[in-house]
Amino acid sequence: MTDFLLALILAASAAVAPEIPEGYYDSLDGRSGAALAEALRSLAETRSQVRYGTASWSVFELTDVIDINGRQAWRDIYSNNIVWLPDHASLNIEHALPKSWWGGEEGSAVAYCDLFNLSPSDQLANARKSNYPPAELADSRVLDNGLLRVGTPRPGMGGAASTAFEPADEYKGDFARTYFYMVTAFPSVPWRDDCAYLVDTSGKLLSWAREMLMVWHHADPVDSREIDRNNTVAAAQGNRNPFIDHPELADHIWGNLASVPFKVKDNAPAMPTERPQAPRFDNARVTGVNTYSARWWNATEIPVRADGCTTYASVDGSPFAPAEVVKIPAAAGVADSHLIEAYAVFNDATDATFRSPVARLTLHASDPANPDYSAARWQPTDETESPDGNRYVILAAPTLRIMGADGGNSASAFMPCSGYVDFDSELVVDIPADAATVRFEKLPSGAYRLAVDDTRGNVAGYWNATAKNKMRLDPATYTSVTPKFNADGTCTLTFERFGTLQYNAQQPRFLNYESNQKPVRLYRLKDMAGAAPLPLPDPEDAPEEGPRILLDLSGRRISGADLAPGIYIEVTPKGSRKILLR
Repeated sequence: MTDFLLALILAASAAVAPEIPEGYYDSLDGRSGAALAEALRSLAETRSQVRYGTASWSVFELTDVIDINGRQAWRDIYSNNIVWLPDHASLNIEHALPKSWWGGEEGSAVAYCDLFNLSPSDQLANARKSNYPPAELADSRVLDNGLLRVGTPRPGMGGAASTAFEPADEYKGDFARTYFYMVTAFPSVPWRDDCAYLVDTSGKLLSWAREMLMVWHHADPVDSREIDRNNTVAAAQGNRNPFIDHPELADHIWGNLASVPFKVKDNAPAMPTERPQAPRFDNARVTGVNTYSARWWNATEIPVRADGCTTYASVDGSPFAPAEVVKIPAAAGVADSHLIEAYAVFNDATDATFRSPVARLTLHASDPANPDYSAARWQPTDETESPDGNRYVILAAPTLRIMGADGGNSASAFMPCSGYVDFDSELVVDIPADAATVRFEKLPSGAYRLAVDDTRGNVAGYWNATAKNKMRLDPATYTSVTPKFNADGTCTLTFERFGTLQYNAQQPRFLNYESNQKPVRLYRLKDMAGAAPLPLPDPEDAPEEGPRILLDLSGRRISGADLAPGIYIEVTPKGSRKILLR
């Protein structure tokens, strides 16, 4: 299939979602068990092969895209990270059922390319998921990113694998129906005996997997997103996932209806069952899908609401309990933080219970005595830039993702990616609360040491390049660096040893590399004009009296005596605000 023809088919499918073709499932009538599975295999042979790679992404643009505040991002069922379209350099095309289980493209190119088994995936989550089987977990010792958990399977699960992955509840049914499709569509691929965790070498589901997947299948019913995806993939590939159209087929093959013939006329196509939306946190910055961050200092109350639903909340890993408000005490210090997790539950007219995805809010302690650079304004640099006395943020040149401050705590660490920044024209006007700000401190040699701070100006440490592709943040030890600001807006930061500071898009991180990765851009602090009062304060809990601090719009503390007319920032125990002196 040419890319041009594929584009025409996909455009048509996006405009009018096709219904199930008349008579499409007639060949299944009167069959059950193994005979029904064989009929499904024959039906799947009507598919055409869509090339893995660029053509896959063309389909994903219609099947795996979500809207976040009016902007398109990739839907990632393995991670809550936001990656805006059209960029997908930091994403993989992931096989839900691992391709290594049947030998990959060499074992079956058709199975390798099948769109029902493919979706966009964060690369780090993909690497941690590896080729492990799905299971319910006893722990998440390898990964827990809020959507995907990787760790030790519960007893009796995992097919003797020591490590497995568990998807979020809202995607467990999707995974189950993908596995049902793959084992019926491709029973004869060369299933490897050293990967027989979920299926045996004849392609049959193992008993533990059959039981677990049937539970997932019923607990997470088909929703409209899954139906729309099925329709669009069918337009591109020429066949459908029957377990989405008719979820009861799984019962007629592996469940309590395995001896009961399936009757097409008695089974209408599935109607979607929608989960409620995850709770939202007001006055907080969106840092991922259903993921937020905010600053706090004084004791506060945070509403947890979802219209028409009962909300449940957890603080710092405590058991979930019904809550409309979460009370947070005053911060103990600038290193203090809290993680609030919440979900909504809706009971329909039949008293069936449907749970929303989990929303997460990370609170970062923010002492009002220090300036908050997260809402400052930052301007581009050029080749005339001098680093002396300036504060910067470091962004990846191709994607404008920003370097985070939470890293560098071991001899082989790296600086993480903290997410995206917001722009107003050419100025950066909002950065994540856990982003890094940096300063260049000049040395007698004429080079500099790179000081890494958080967005409150608290020092995290100096960049110490310990080896090739390795670094750490140290309180005193450093590797000197020479910055060179380039005409194209990038900046070359050359360390005295072990390379230059670059961005790795494949495993999103900032590190000293000797090989070619992606360049970085530095944006210099312009002023604090974008800074707003700290979010989530509770004035009722703030003392009436206390120290009053004045800052200029660059965040520098100033004396209150003999001030010239202008705009200043006043910081008190109740929070911060702009004031105008005439």
